[in-house]
Amino acid sequence: MKRILKNAVMGAVLTAAIAGLTTVQAAESSLDAAYFSSYVWRGQVLNDESVLQPAFTTTTDFGLSLNAWGNMDLTDQFDNRGELSEVDLTVSYALPLEGLVGVEVGVIEYLFPKEGNFEEHHDLDTREFYGKVSIDVVSAPTLAVYYDADEVDGAYGTAGVSHSFDLVEKLTLDVAASIGVGSKDYNEYYFAEDSLALNDINGSAGLSYAVTEKLSLSGVLQYTFLPDSKISDGAEEIFGKDDRLFVGVSASYGF
Repeated sequence: MKRILKNAVMGAVLTAAIAGLTTVQAAESSLDAAYFSSYVWRGQVLNDESVLQPAFTTTTDFGLSLNAWGNMDLTDQFDNRGELSEVDLTVSYALPLEGLVGVEVGVIEYLFPKEGNFEEHHDLDTREFYGKVSIDVVSAPTLAVYYDADEVDGAYGTAGVSHSFDLVEKLTLDVAASIGVGSKDYNEYYFAEDSLALNDINGSAGLSYAVTEKLSLSGVLQYTFLPDSKISDGAEEIFGKDDRLFVGVSASYGF
């Protein structure tokens, strides 16, 4: 009952906040829908079958953003086909800085309407606070640290680079790479490995096509590799998978 009430309250708060922000003339919003052949998160294969991931984001010109994101399993692997297995609610703020450096802070509420796909993990609601630094140069480097102050009481850090190449009018090639590091407590919770480790290395390449000024379509091929043998063994034991190659297609509409 407490869990149901928590989910309802968080959902109501975010819905009210989104409704308030979207009435502000300066607010810009987007609706997104993505299909992936697997659901992979920070090196964890949470579902090795098809999923649908819808999202809604609204952002004001004074830096405040709200995002609601969900994961829906499309097969009967976990007996919840067509139902949301996870809902993430994010509130973030981009500091009003001038120049090439950007700083963003925020909080993410992870909610699991269904009992988790795995008995030991991803079945308890939790919360992360994060800070992110980005640099507006060609490789668009980013550095972010997430701290779970609820169930995990551990940290995860990630660094990445990305770039888009214009191929022809309205069509771009998007490439990205990132690495992720987990603290001892973080890895103990998710991988049953009590040590600081380089958790995951990720690479992706995709195409994006601007159908109109508001609508875009994209496809991506992504590979996730777990370089640490103990983390890889933990992932294999808990999630049944470690390294993973998967594909996705998505549509985004801005308004």
